[in-house]
Amino acid sequence: MQTILQDDVREVVGSTLDALYASTTAPFLEITRDYTELMRVNMELRVRLRQLERECQEMREDAVYLSQLLVRKDRNIQALLNK
Repeated sequence: MQTILQDDVREVVGSTLDALYASTTAPFLEITRDYTELMRVNMELRVRLRQLERECQEMREDAVYLSQLLVRKDRNIQALLNK
């Protein structure tokens, strides 16, 4: 009889603690999942930003080179026209 009561009490206390734990942690589980997802997206965006910054730097370097090339070509044309 004593063992049956202890088992019943253990079951009631266990289920009560499980319910209490679930009700107190549930509001934070979604926040934690959202935070984790946002951190993942943030990391992906940082990687993409670095890629785009490298591409922009390469394009700036190309633009400088092409501008200098254009100036040289214009000077060559002007020199030919002035002969």
